[in-house]
Amino acid sequence: MSKEGCTIDNVKYHGSDYNRINKKKESIQPLGIDTEAYITGKCFMIAISDGAVFQPDEFPACMFSRKYRGKSFVSWNLKYDAGAFLQGLCAQHLKTLRAESKVESSGFIYHVIANKCLTIRRGKNSIHIYDLYSFYNMSLKRAAEVYLNDKKKEVDTIHFWPFYVFHYWDKISGYCIQDAILTDNLARILIKRFEKYGVYPKKLYSVAYISYQYFRQKCAYVIVKRYWDNDREVLRYAMESYNGGKFEVTEKGTGYFYEYDIVSAYPFEISNLLNITWARVVRSKEYRKSAVYGFIRCKIDVPFECHSPVVMKRGMLNCYPVGQFERTITKLSMNT
Repeated sequence: MSKEGCTIDNVKYHGSDYNRINKKKESIQPLGIDTEAYITGKCFMIAISDGAVFQPDEFPACMFSRKYRGKSFVSWNLKYDAGAFLQGLCAQHLKTLRAESKVESSGFIYHVIANKCLTIRRGKNSIHIYDLYSFYNMSLKRAAEVYLNDKKKEVDTIHFWPFYVFHYWDKISGYCIQDAILTDNLARILIKRFEKYGVYPKKLYSVAYISYQYFRQKCAYVIVKRYWDNDREVLRYAMESYNGGKFEVTEKGTGYFYEYDIVSAYPFEISNLLNITWARVVRSKEYRKSAVYGFIRCKIDVPFECHSPVVMKRGMLNCYPVGQFERTITKLSMNT
């Protein structure tokens, strides 16, 4: 969904209790999965860390045997492997999946969270494939050496033509299985590390998701359910006034070009936020100087010869319009 289409009407809010803890203390136990492709990019092999090897035309049906259905898997670089897993979808289904993150094909329902998770469902059963690379941010070869004191098998992938693959199938499958095993083992040591901090993850979406699990168990956190139930217009204004945050520092002219990512900006701003759990909501046609937070729906007239201080989203692009238009802005934006 484009940012332009993101409104409060598109949101499905699932309220959450404070400090809901996983009392069973049971973590996800995924299997490693890996793929191999011809040098043309077409997948010819899918391997599981338990030693099973499948061909693409067997997928995803092969994952819904009693052995695997309901299981979770980890891939090293799902952005790449997803191409293999989705190879059987037609162009129209792929287009739908990209646009809507969900598509049904041949009795299977595919759902993606880009580069984080691929879920495939058939009837009441489903499998989940998570990306482990995002937790390590290094190659599988490097991660295996650093964290497992192990190595990948050596295979020259430039020879992966159909004729070569046919004659060296067993050798290549051993290579693919080994990569799946390494991914499996890296997932296990990662999960053990999480468990040391009292986090027993049921999913492996991202580092941010794990952080969320940690904080929801260790401290009370602010939720917006009361606003969703009683003051949804506040949330509507908040969404309308948000354009995404990006910081850029550039040097213009000839010579070197610099771009800095200020990674501490968000944590710093978040640390200054106040708890709005028991905040009083006031609707007023007058400017409320004493308000801690505020959203203002206003008519704006920016002369054509001026640089617009107001940003609006057009798809994924930030635009600065001139002329007359309506916009929701924050109290802070108005003050500055």
